[in-house]
Amino acid sequence: MHDVRKLGIEAIVERTVEIVGPGPVFLSVDVDVLDPAFAPGTGTPEPGRMTSTDLLWAVRALAERLALVGADVVEVSRPRSDPPT
Repeated sequence: MHDVRKLGIEAIVERTVEIVGPGPVFLSVDVDVLDPAFAPGTGTPEPGRMTSTDLLWAVRALAERLALVGADVVEVSRPRSDPPT
């Protein structure tokens, strides 16, 4: 996340498009990229990660630039995501 902040999310999206090419592309989002304040189900909770707004912006920007054929979200830890009882 330090690199994303240093370079800017726009630059990271641009670099991703250059590396991946036009597609077809399957986008897999690891929930660990999010700060635990936005994703309490993350398997490795560390503060200072991406916000949900940043992630949504990045996914939408990639979807506009690439030929996405599918996407998923992975690594949600069930015990961490269940509401307290």
